[in-house]
Amino acid sequence: MLLVMAATAAGAASTLTNDTPPARCNTPPIPLDFTGRWCLDHTTSDEVWQMMKSLGAPLVMAPFADTGELMNVIQHSPSDHMWRETLVKKINYLPQFTRENIFHLDGRICHKTLDGGIKVATRAFVEEDGLVVTETEHPQYGAAQRIERRLVTKNNTQEYRVRNIICFRNKEGNGVTTRVYRRNFVREEDYRNRR
Repeated sequence: MLLVMAATAAGAASTLTNDTPPARCNTPPIPLDFTGRWCLDHTTSDEVWQMMKSLGAPLVMAPFADTGELMNVIQHSPSDHMWRETLVKKINYLPQFTRENIFHLDGRICHKTLDGGIKVATRAFVEEDGLVVTETEHPQYGAAQRIERRLVTKNNTQEYRVRNIICFRNKEGNGVTTRVYRRNFVREEDYRNRR
């Protein structure tokens, strides 16, 4: 099975096969460690409801997508090529919502079923500069998604920056529309100190 993955904001795509991980996964990455508790900085982040809607999120999620506090708790083990993240969403009047993702950062392709029975294929890897990437194909919606995660030091504090690039095929199958969503997180202690 071929997976068409989003590669750039311009809508370029690369083709992968199920047989072998990409060659770039064989190069030892810089051992950056993303482990920590990261809070979303709404002031420097894009809203994501339109992206969620285009990937099949139910309309009932619309009021909650871009409100409340979002924390991303990451356990990253560079030496074991493992990534575990727990998204924690808090909205004042609702119970806390959590979702966990686990990735093997060695380039293997994994198939999983999301809420609502949607089947996707995902692979994760680390690029040479320490960029952590996941690429997902959403066949049901004619979409491919590339999420790039980067650590940046700014004003003596670390930021966790996420760039979500989504390419959609048009109904005729001969064109691609690309959208880019940026979300910036800061460490929990720095986020609390801002308030």
